Amino acid sequence: MALKALEEEYAGKCYMWPAKNKDGLFEGTYELYGQRFISYLKIDQRDDKRFTVISIAFVQPDRLITQKEIAYEIPYGVQIGGGVRIHYKAEINAQILSEEVLNHEADYISHRDEDMHQKDITGKWKNILELEKKKINQEKSILTYHNLKINEEDASLEIQINTDKAYELNYTSDDMLQMTTKKKIHHYIDVGHMREFSDGRMIIDMTPQVDYSNIASSGEISISMRMAEIALDRQRKALKSILYKENVNPEISDIILRQIRRIRLSLKGIS
Repeated sequence: MALKALEEEYAGKCYMWPAKNKDGLFEGTYELYGQRFISYLKIDQRDDKRFTVISIAFVQPDRLITQKEIAYEIPYGVQIGGGVRIHYKAEINAQILSEEVLNHEADYISHRDEDMHQKDITGKWKNILELEKKKINQEKSILTYHNLKINEEDASLEIQINTDKAYELNYTSDDMLQMTTKKKIHHYIDVGHMREFSDGRMIIDMTPQVDYSNIASSGEISISMRMAEIALDRQRKALKSILYKENVNPEISDIILRQIRRIRLSLKGIS
């Protein structure tokens, strides 16, 4: 009855995985996963071309499914014998199968460690981008304004800055300033350079190409960091393509991953 039960158990797809002791070490025992339970195998001491079943354990179905997901799927049929010593031509040597199982485990661990390393690097890269975003926002010195007035005669605009009199303005006449647009919330256009600022009143010399009809009457004004923001956005998209595997060309992913590895020295101090 026991032999027949084993034959039925391993009549379909079967999987193997090296068993570990309580210290996580492999001692020559293998786990064979069938439909309902696990058989523990060792190389037969009297016939090292075959395995022998040393014990059987029933496990929860969810654990069995989980183990099968990482285990080696045996590409051969499993035949349960009753101690017959006759070898068949098509029979696979147990030494060969055990080597295949161990190689599969090594590949799995390598890929798992690489995935964990990639997640660690991309996580730190994400933190760097967040810090870079904060740095850019600080350097932009964002303020709110209202009461926009356009002076077409000298191509300037006047606004009232919402700040107290003690505020020390960080803008200079060399800074390109940007302001909120009418058509899209949280979108900005470069408008020009500050001419003067006094008591919350600012006058800006507009650049020739600015479409002043698209400047919102109230909103935000800041130092334009357009090139830095474009570079940051490109890095965000590159990170997204890695996280969600959106690259059609695998070589692009490889290039990006090499770039990620090169920034490891910049990751010190970021948790």
